[in-house]
Amino acid sequence: MLSPLQMHLKRLEKKNIVVEEIFKREDKVFVRTLNGDRNDSVYQANKIEKNYYRDGKRLYREKKFDKNITYTMTLSKGDNEFTCSECGYRATEKEFYDGCPYCGASFYLEQGFRQKNLAVAMKQIFSMKKYKAFLGGFCIFFSFWFFMGLVQSGEYPWFIAIMMALSMLPILLAGLHIFFTILLIPYLIVKVITHRDLRNDRITIDGIRMSNQKIIQDLNYQLLVNYYDEKIFPQYQDLVDFEILDYDTYHVVKKGNIPAIRITFEIRKYFENNGHIRKVQGKETVTLLRNQNYYPKVEMNSAKKCPNCGANVGLFDKTCSYCGSVLPSNILWVLDVSQQRKDFSSGKK
Repeated sequence: MLSPLQMHLKRLEKKNIVVEEIFKREDKVFVRTLNGDRNDSVYQANKIEKNYYRDGKRLYREKKFDKNITYTMTLSKGDNEFTCSECGYRATEKEFYDGCPYCGASFYLEQGFRQKNLAVAMKQIFSMKKYKAFLGGFCIFFSFWFFMGLVQSGEYPWFIAIMMALSMLPILLAGLHIFFTILLIPYLIVKVITHRDLRNDRITIDGIRMSNQKIIQDLNYQLLVNYYDEKIFPQYQDLVDFEILDYDTYHVVKKGNIPAIRITFEIRKYFENNGHIRKVQGKETVTLLRNQNYYPKVEMNSAKKCPNCGANVGLFDKTCSYCGSVLPSNILWVLDVSQQRKDFSSGKK
């Protein structure tokens, strides 16, 4: 079974695409490419740009990134030995630069608390397409109503009426925006006060209180594994990259007797078709089930062995090919792929 990184690289190779990310810390610029040609350390740096290339030609540039998020130190593609702090797996650094190949722990995670203040809350509301469409529709309606009133009065020729109605648009737009801002302030204040950040919160499951970092690590790992598997998500065969922008809400539920977590997050997906990159952004909800074959942190070497018969098995194998035993896993939360959820690439369910 391929690792998440290998699956992603296989998709990029199939599409002949190179993904380049650019970071900045103070006045210094750092570059990472997903294929490892450039792998600068981006410790405490901010992502400022992302480029998608084919045969040296840039197909798409993304420059909208949250300035409040900094990133952890990334490893080099060297041959120095490194030990995963989550599961104890030991291998060379180059095997870890996109995360631990055994348990999925990432050394490239978003850091710290994403400030949820009034300005951020307003920006999120006012950048929504629904809000822009609503505001634009309101302005067009009132401008048309104003234009018809001028024409029916008979005091102005129709072309003068059009010019006067158009001149009213920016004033009307600014006035309505200020009005809705004042109207939304109480609601936004409540949203800020009640906001809980998934990255830094703690969650209680079956009476046990635990950090959410493991949930985030496993969520990222599961999305990587599943989104690039065309058997599970055939509708994502043109997906070349994705990013989780923010975690919105989460709820502890039960599926049968198995604890589960329903997480809603803001995600940005990039699809390539005929040399064109299409960006799709929206909220998605998934369910993570507690893995019944999960075993906590254990020390191990680079070789993974079956605990039943002792045979060497692949890092990503779920069962032993020799004795058929179910292999232990360091993935605590696995994606419920049977759950029906919205496909943002096509707008279908």
